[in-house]
Amino acid sequence: MVERRRYVRWKLNLPVACKLLDSPTTINTVTNDIGLRGLQVTLPWYPEVNSLLEVKIETEKTEEPILVKGEIVWQGRSQKEDNFNTGIYFTKIKSQDKERLFKYILEKI
Repeated sequence: MVERRRYVRWKLNLPVACKLLDSPTTINTVTNDIGLRGLQVTLPWYPEVNSLLEVKIETEKTEEPILVKGEIVWQGRSQKEDNFNTGIYFTKIKSQDKERLFKYILEKI
């Protein structure tokens, strides 16, 4: 598989909550990898490419979660039955949240 990302991703399993903008359902999962421009998660449903969603990245219990908006840019069947690996590109993240995310990632790697 050819790597097409322009930004570094780190293999970290961080708790996240994903919610499509047009859906009331929130899915709690963990990241397969994460970077400053996006992340990969495994979801129990097949999301459409270009779907927009909100992602809440949990950090420490004492801090507010990092909130981002994103777009699904790819998906593929997971090794787990009826699950799908999903690539999400961040379309909106506050600069202070991006800085918090970077510091949090550095603490975890």
